[in-house]
Amino acid sequence: MRSEEFYSVADDVFTLIDEFLVGEYVLADIGSNFFMNYGNKLYCNKPDPTQPSGKCEGEIDYDAGFNHLYCKRCGAMYKAKELAAKVTKQEIVRKRQGDIKMSIR
Repeated sequence: MRSEEFYSVADDVFTLIDEFLVGEYVLADIGSNFFMNYGNKLYCNKPDPTQPSGKCEGEIDYDAGFNHLYCKRCGAMYKAKELAAKVTKQEIVRKRQGDIKMSIR
């Protein structure tokens, strides 16, 4: 896909990502810096002695351009591959809603 083609559908791509994918899935390389590429709510596991669990547990989300994953509480930066490995090893908190089991792919 050429950048001109991407920009012709950019609004639709943003709507797809913002309304349907983010908050449910962790996606790698989907931001404005990665226009050629097209997740589980995850929570930060960085140490934080002020929290009862001893971990930050802030929500991990994308920046405004969907280029980077970061903790909204402490600002820690994460890479999608790193998060996937941590989920597999059960080293990071995953939010589950109701009886729906979420998968990491």
